[in-house]
Amino acid sequence: MASTTMDNDDNRLPIEISSECMILNSEITKNMLNIASTSDTTIEHVALTSYIIFLFKLTAGERNFSITQNKQGQSIFHHLNPHLSFSELLKHISTILTHKTENTSTDQESSLNISISLDIMLNFRTVSIQTKINSTIENENSFAANIDPKRISCNFSTLIQHDLSKNKLNCIITSSMKFLSKTTIEVFAQRFDVLCQQLFYSSFDIQNQPIYELSILLPSEHQILRKLDNNRDPVKISTCIHQAFVEQAVRYPNKLAVILDDQCLTYSELLLQSQQLALALINEKGVQPGDIVCQYLDRSIEMIVGVMSIEMAGAAYAPLNTTNPLERLRLLVEQVKPKLILVNTKSCSGVNSLNIPILDISKAAKSQSFFSNDAQIEKLSRINVTPESISYVVFTSGSTGVPKGVSIRHQNIMAYINIHIVQSHDIVLQLTPTSFDLHIEEIFGTLVRGAQLVILKPVGHLDFDYVTQTVYDKSITFVSPVPSWLNALGKYLQENIHAQQRMKFMQYFHVAGKVSVKDVSQILSR
Repeated sequence: MASTTMDNDDNRLPIEISSECMILNSEITKNMLNIASTSDTTIEHVALTSYIIFLFKLTAGERNFSITQNKQGQSIFHHLNPHLSFSELLKHISTILTHKTENTSTDQESSLNISISLDIMLNFRTVSIQTKINSTIENENSFAANIDPKRISCNFSTLIQHDLSKNKLNCIITSSMKFLSKTTIEVFAQRFDVLCQQLFYSSFDIQNQPIYELSILLPSEHQILRKLDNNRDPVKISTCIHQAFVEQAVRYPNKLAVILDDQCLTYSELLLQSQQLALALINEKGVQPGDIVCQYLDRSIEMIVGVMSIEMAGAAYAPLNTTNPLERLRLLVEQVKPKLILVNTKSCSGVNSLNIPILDISKAAKSQSFFSNDAQIEKLSRINVTPESISYVVFTSGSTGVPKGVSIRHQNIMAYINIHIVQSHDIVLQLTPTSFDLHIEEIFGTLVRGAQLVILKPVGHLDFDYVTQTVYDKSITFVSPVPSWLNALGKYLQENIHAQQRMKFMQYFHVAGKVSVKDVSQILSR
């Protein structure tokens, strides 16, 4: 590793750069030369193909590259197909570069600039003869001092040099330390070496195996993964979501399960209403295990009853957001082809035009058929549902196209809940709209643990006075907000000191993502 500080010739601030030099295994160089010979191409193209694959893996799947050969060259845009083998990609790269340069003279040194869509410029150069730079390889500080500052205008650059005297390839990664730290550059070099070893010094089949199967994980990282794999709980998930909920209802029959303002249900009451609605789904609507049942409801106690009844009927729950436009709703139901849509009196008009059967929970609760006896309840326990059965269908956002439904099994959700920190004594706030899969964690993660679920009224999560008052009145201990909501709450608490005391019972904010308000934890600790 070497670092140095250089002055620019245009009076800008000095550039501090760092570089990492590595020499590839001689067998790797030999095999690369053999591949170049048998493929009727050059080692430069073999190295370039390897480097493009390295960038693909380093950028977590970036496929669009722009390659410019020499300073006056025109850019060649390339879309990487990760299903190609190394040999197929090499042939393609060689073809486009050979065609590009067949009518131009070739220097002993050629420069390739590779640009990816993340606005990262990477300089790639192969040197086929010994040059003055060779003499500085052993003296890294001397090498760094000879680097043209203009070359560091990109984020980082790579020099791959073929040393004919030793028949070895030297790889030097250089970067402005404003962009990459010394440690990061060193890790980049190690990852490139790992990739080259897989391609040219292992059992990897460069003729047939797709390049997406390659890895740039370091040996130490593989060791961590093996430890994690060995530490996994070997106990197989044997319980479905609704079965785990029933166990809690038997254990805590008189404990409050769900609360919305002045409304509430105990665990035994929620269980009974869920069982009754599940029987209505089966007996009146013909719902069978494996069917998909959509639910089009605002946040409410009826929403919780609906979710649990769908699970008990052996069907898969697919939420529809009441704020979505009709065309989006139509796209979603066309994908999943639900058996029916659960609604209530307030929401039923929003899906009448979709030509899907509906069941109004509000009306079903008043119907004689809604009431059940012990024999019917026993029928629910015999429904063929296993942990491998589909429990839930989550829709992607559709930001890059049409939203897609993704099926989640009971065992996936239960495995996650089993490592969740919610305990039976917790009081959990349900604030996430049904368009976010986080609402499943809030509902199932609470009810299968025997905790208490407090629901906010529709759109109540945007009223921070109402939220903080609810947190205080219901002694909320656990909230799973998205970062933007928590940021907004932090700003509200900064501006409304009276609301800070309302948050004193809060114990956990379970959040994934960047929270920009640094004072949230300080405010909550007052």
